[in-house]
Amino acid sequence: MPEANPVELLRDHRGIYGIGVSEAYDIQALAWACGVEEAHNPNPNSLILRPDMLSCATQSYDYDVLQKITGGFRHGMFTHSREESLRRVLHHAALNRAGLTWPPPPTEKYGGHLHYWSTDKRQQDRNRQIYHGLRLGSLRTINNLIGLALQEAADPAALKVARRFAFKYRKAIYCASAKSRFALQLAEAFPVLALHLYCPPDPGDIVRYINIGQTVDNGRRQEASALVDRGARMRDVAALMGVPTALRHIKPGAGAFGNGAP
Repeated sequence: MPEANPVELLRDHRGIYGIGVSEAYDIQALAWACGVEEAHNPNPNSLILRPDMLSCATQSYDYDVLQKITGGFRHGMFTHSREESLRRVLHHAALNRAGLTWPPPPTEKYGGHLHYWSTDKRQQDRNRQIYHGLRLGSLRTINNLIGLALQEAADPAALKVARRFAFKYRKAIYCASAKSRFALQLAEAFPVLALHLYCPPDPGDIVRYINIGQTVDNGRRQEASALVDRGARMRDVAALMGVPTALRHIKPGAGAFGNGAP
């Protein structure tokens, strides 16, 4: 009986809607693959792209970058992306199949885990080659899946707009833009307003409000979102959110709203 593919395209009767971990894959292996020692949830959520399947309310430590990824190292720019979480599942499943159980066995002599699964220098070198070869293979596989999912399931206009924003804001902007043409137009024409409307800040984002001078409660944000969905004028939405219209021409890649790594 062939082994289940740990990461696969998600489908229903309408076709592809995202990428996720196979239900047949061992949940314990999945937890190790994503690093149980880390503070965030070790079980990566699925990457959902088709507009009718999106859940805008989903919050998690990982963010969706909505593009193919590079690298795969612990401190790379895609480290906390959902795409990288799924790549790790592929990588560590391949290591287990190759006989390099993940995580490496613990050792008291060196502390932590056994370096490249061995104390023998030659065996370490061989295992290192296997490790990085399978890492590159997992990167190719996840990027192939990402490419297919983006082509078959994503809203191209919403995707284009969302990619103008920093990684950690992309999911919220994409979700709003894919569900509402008025939200899409707002994100294109007034990026700062879209950011404040659809991306509630975490404590580290307070810098976003220095020049605006106020924070916005969820009630007002919901009211402003309803105005957008009804096709209200941007200046009315901006007034409700307390965002000066003079900021309309600031690009998503400027300052605190920068594109790329969060």
